[in-house]
Amino acid sequence: MTNHPTPAEIVPQERTRSFVEASPGPSRPCQGPGCNLPLTGRQKRFHSQACNTAWWDTAHPRIGRPVRVPGARPIRQRVLTLMTDGAWRTVLEIAQALGVQPQTASAKLRDLRKCMICRRRCEKHPDAYFDVDRRLGTRPYTLLAHEYRLVLRVEAK
Repeated sequence: MTNHPTPAEIVPQERTRSFVEASPGPSRPCQGPGCNLPLTGRQKRFHSQACNTAWWDTAHPRIGRPVRVPGARPIRQRVLTLMTDGAWRTVLEIAQALGVQPQTASAKLRDLRKCMICRRRCEKHPDAYFDVDRRLGTRPYTLLAHEYRLVLRVEAK
């Protein structure tokens, strides 16, 4: 017969705190890149969401895509700036000049061809500032590709 201890004989053991339960305290610094602010309260690794995002971006780099720069101009504006010289360009040339995917460059050109007011191709708003012309390629390496150019409208008053 086995002798089991009575409840009065059981000595309570010290409970160790797990990592999840342990509060980091003010002595642990933030693990975000370039941030050494002390953690407070329930913060476990990062001082803020920005520190967490910065850590994720450095730990998981974008492969094959440029890193988004905060404050960079939208791609539509960059296409418009590139095309203001009036030169004929293919979608691939525009994409290479801007460092974007060809599908993105084609979509932004399509957006530029639409009316700025009603967001579709129309003739009822003649006060647009530019048109996007399209033709079949004439240069030897662009015979089967469409070429585009931006034509600025001059207002006749």
